[in-house]
Amino acid sequence: MLKTEHLCFAYADGREVIHDLSLAFAAGEITALVGKNGSGKTTLTRLLMGLERPTSGRIELNGRELTRLSASERSRFLGYVFQQADRQLFCTTVYDEIAFGPLEQGRDKVETREKAEAALKLCGLEEERDAYPPLLSRAKKQRVALASAVALGAEFLILDEPTSGISPADIRQLMQILTKLAAAGLGIILVTHAPDVVRRYAQRVVMLADGRVVYNGEPQTFLASMYRDGRDVSHHTDDGGAK
Repeated sequence: MLKTEHLCFAYADGREVIHDLSLAFAAGEITALVGKNGSGKTTLTRLLMGLERPTSGRIELNGRELTRLSASERSRFLGYVFQQADRQLFCTTVYDEIAFGPLEQGRDKVETREKAEAALKLCGLEEERDAYPPLLSRAKKQRVALASAVALGAEFLILDEPTSGISPADIRQLMQILTKLAAAGLGIILVTHAPDVVRRYAQRVVMLADGRVVYNGEPQTFLASMYRDGRDVSHHTDDGGAK
């Protein structure tokens, strides 16, 4: 279980962007995190990853306070896929990229190979194992970053707009992988601006506005309310790269 209790966060300039958030993210569930530009989605994901420290409140991961865990400990439980996956790829081959994390964790070569091969297969990257990651398509780069998190054994995966800028076929392939991971017990937190992804794949929607939770429930109810009120769903869920 990954949860926040009365979570607040303000930047050094005093600008408060997260206000008293209490949320729980369960294993085996795909949660769509949505909200307008500046709603606080990116800041929340950075807090959940331990990249920012709360101003007040707390974040718990399996009953342990997140701020008390080292970066190495967090990486064993939490995986993050950036919207621009290039930011997290630095090895010369896809296989080396995926194997890097387990080796850094101290896994032996046999176990590392098993984990890397399984992640390659799951993410449809077996033919790209020897490819140079920067030369891959955007969609495949995202799958390499995802495979790297899977090989680490992460229990929760956070993905920042992973369907942005990729083809419908690539979206289907990515979401099928995430659905399999959720069925295997991983918790998936998906920052998205795509109503169809919310409708087809999410079990729950959390919507933020001005750093506060304004909706936390079923996707069907959320989407119906958006359409009923005549609001543009994609506009209301577009992050625009803001905090």
